[in-house]
Amino acid sequence: MSEVQNLTAKLRRDYNYNINIPIQERFQRRVSYVLLSQVLSLSTIHL
Repeated sequence: MSEVQNLTAKLRRDYNYNINIPIQERFQRRVSYVLLSQVLSLSTIHL
């Protein structure tokens, strides 16, 4: 659970940092959220 919390905290920091930065950063954020959702679904499978 702490790994997922660390990921979400990192993504939240990245989002806040990149909020004024253009399309390339938006694409990277989208990829990050897709990866996060995959991690969440995997962790629910293991639970």
